[in-house]
Amino acid sequence: MSGIADFKDTLYVINILISLGAVFYVWLTARSRGNEKGLKALTETVTDLDRRVVKIEGELEHLPTKEGQHRLELAMSELAGDMKQMAEALTGTKNTVARMEIVLMDRGNKS
Repeated sequence: MSGIADFKDTLYVINILISLGAVFYVWLTARSRGNEKGLKALTETVTDLDRRVVKIEGELEHLPTKEGQHRLELAMSELAGDMKQMAEALTGTKNTVARMEIVLMDRGNKS
């Protein structure tokens, strides 16, 4: 009978080890399930940020460089100077047209 008792004791120890293993497995997977939700949220956030970064990089490619910006500033100041010259020229033309109008009005009144 001692063989059967030893076998029962061995089965009892194996049963306890299996139960402890199952408890440990459940404990580990329960923690990983909670982590899985957090990881999913983080993955979605990273994906969203990645899309936004790609979009911003695409927009930044179209912006002028520092040198390009400087060239634009120089061109705009040149344009402002040209506009001043045109305004002065138009003032002269405006005065000429006003004098011509006066002359024409005088001629029209004489007839």
